[in-house]
Amino acid sequence: MLSTFLRILKGVGPLWPLFVAATILAVIYASMGGVSVWTIAPFMKNIFHTGTRATIHEAPLQKGPTGVLKAKLRRYTDSLVLGRTPQETLLRLCIIIFSVTLLKNLAGYLQSVLMATVEQGVIKNFQDRLYAHLLRMPLSFFHNTSTGTLISRITNDVTLLSQALRDSLIGLFRDPFTVLACLVVMVVLSWKLTLLAVVLVPVSYLAIRRMGRKIKKYSVRSQEGMAEITRTLEETISGIKMVKAFAMESFEQSRFRGATGRLMRHLVKFAKVRRLSSPLSEVLGTASAVLLLWFGGRQVLSGGELRPEEFMAFLFASLYMMQPLRNIGNMYGNIKVGVSAAERIFSVLDMETEVKDEGTLEVDDLREGIRFCGVYFAFDGGPYVLRDIDLYVRRG
Repeated sequence: MLSTFLRILKGVGPLWPLFVAATILAVIYASMGGVSVWTIAPFMKNIFHTGTRATIHEAPLQKGPTGVLKAKLRRYTDSLVLGRTPQETLLRLCIIIFSVTLLKNLAGYLQSVLMATVEQGVIKNFQDRLYAHLLRMPLSFFHNTSTGTLISRITNDVTLLSQALRDSLIGLFRDPFTVLACLVVMVVLSWKLTLLAVVLVPVSYLAIRRMGRKIKKYSVRSQEGMAEITRTLEETISGIKMVKAFAMESFEQSRFRGATGRLMRHLVKFAKVRRLSSPLSEVLGTASAVLLLWFGGRQVLSGGELRPEEFMAFLFASLYMMQPLRNIGNMYGNIKVGVSAAERIFSVLDMETEVKDEGTLEVDDLREGIRFCGVYFAFDGGPYVLRDIDLYVRRG
């Protein structure tokens, strides 16, 4: 799947600068999300504290690299947020929160616009390449492949690929970077609770991977069903005179109903599996949050290393991370659909075009004419369409 997906991304072509810019904006979006999560702790600590800067005591330095980093971040945050009065602290917090939110949403909007441009560029590239490749294919290819199947490649498969790219490219970097930013905040606050939070990650991975395989299988069958319907329509409409002449209306109607029935069953199975990813991710995420609430709450109540405001920030980070995790689960299914559609497109693009000319002879001095003796010709190992042909062409 990875090789096919990377091959899809190669279709970006001259739009690579936009793709890189969108990736940078995704990093900015995720970073601002992590900053907004981190501001929960100083908000809880300083807004509800009645003292001034002189009465706020710093926490003792904890052991380990995360403890040192947390202490430095505390001091830096306090230097930005704390004012001489609670009102000044509130004003600074409001300015910081608004600025972070504005920058995050601006980066998210610009990234969405750039990714939409990249997506449409990739689709246009595939359509142009597929159409140009079909024009160079030999007549034997069109003889052995129905028109409906070819139309389905350019319309249905490309449309599925477009939908998959639209649903996955925007979150391809934004959601993983957002999850990474939240994990960094959680590790800084409490690496022990972070380990507890990720205990269900292997279960989620195995479940999503199994669903991804089924999604790809049912997606391929659905695409084949759409191709069958397109082929049946093309054959019926192009041969409507024959259908009318031999009174084949009932037969063609029964054939079309069978095709639509098979497509409906494949689409229902596809929907069952695809719709399962989001609730499954949410249930596993909620189970992880409940574990955090129980063990982290007990640590706060017993006066452990984690402060109440830090525990609230930790909970907020874990909840803030749930939506990106659900998006990643859905994105995996969308990528599976896009890969299955792309494989069908690549199966056409990878075919050899016109027959290679390996027997051309150049004649410098043609005196009387050209004579062909015992010519045989067949399409791709099929029955001979020309057999033992002799032909003489006079000069001029």
